[in-house]
Amino acid sequence: MRDPRKMMASKKYVHAQDGDTRDYHPLAYANYWKIAYNTVKKVKNQRKAEIFSIKFEDLVADSEEQAEKLARFLDTTRLPHVEVKTSKQNTSFAGKKRTEVTDTEVWICEKIAGEVMKEAGYDLKNPTPKLSDLADLLQTSIIFLNYRTQQMLTDRSKFKTIMSYLKTTFSQ
Repeated sequence: MRDPRKMMASKKYVHAQDGDTRDYHPLAYANYWKIAYNTVKKVKNQRKAEIFSIKFEDLVADSEEQAEKLARFLDTTRLPHVEVKTSKQNTSFAGKKRTEVTDTEVWICEKIAGEVMKEAGYDLKNPTPKLSDLADLLQTSIIFLNYRTQQMLTDRSKFKTIMSYLKTTFSQ
């Protein structure tokens, strides 16, 4: 799993080869993260299954330690040695300084997913929404709604995916 605020920043400022920035909205991504987390938790509880999860941030910080934890979880003392090379440059921000989402977007994320973020071990920042972020949020909202509406009208599979997401959202 990855901190949803970092995931949102990558999606908002993603390069064309990695995705489409029109597909980003803080409400959608915070809710998507919450749904994904709760789905894994539900499967774990229903099946009484042990689930091993790794935080992306921990994997990047110390991949060897995470590999050792995975080996213990799998009850083995030996995992194939794989050297994981990481660069300090985030690919979403290649050639540029990392850009964060606004305080208002973080506030939205934490209002929607904050409870499960804490459960997953993420500290909340508890920012205050800012009036100065409103223009950015409105622009993001218009772009997102136009893009998703166009998808729903022109692509049957996207229509089904979006409807499934909405059904899941409103059933919780």
